[in-house]
Amino acid sequence: MLVEKTVHFYAAHSVSAFGIEHKCARLHGHTYTLTVWVETSLENPVEFSKVEQAILCIVNKFDHANLNDHVELIRGEPTVERLVWFIANKLRESIPVKRVRLQETQSSAVVLEVN
Repeated sequence: MLVEKTVHFYAAHSVSAFGIEHKCARLHGHTYTLTVWVETSLENPVEFSKVEQAILCIVNKFDHANLNDHVELIRGEPTVERLVWFIANKLRESIPVKRVRLQETQSSAVVLEVN
């Protein structure tokens, strides 16, 4: 059984992984949608507020920020793949996260299944 919690944050970044002439190499912003699924059970229910608090402790660092200012924190260029990996690993420290989905645009997202 899984609990699902969704939050939004706003951030800018530039990504040169696709080449310096690619449009993503220019500084641009996104409205990110982060959805987290956490393991729960009838015997051991999870509080939604606890899940939200764990998420916001991480996401608030990135909200209305230039993600390129956080390359040391996320261990590299701020691609959506690196962001979802970083967020999932930080969440594992405080909640039993099973899946993390980070949507960068209305049609593009990365999903990370956590073991």
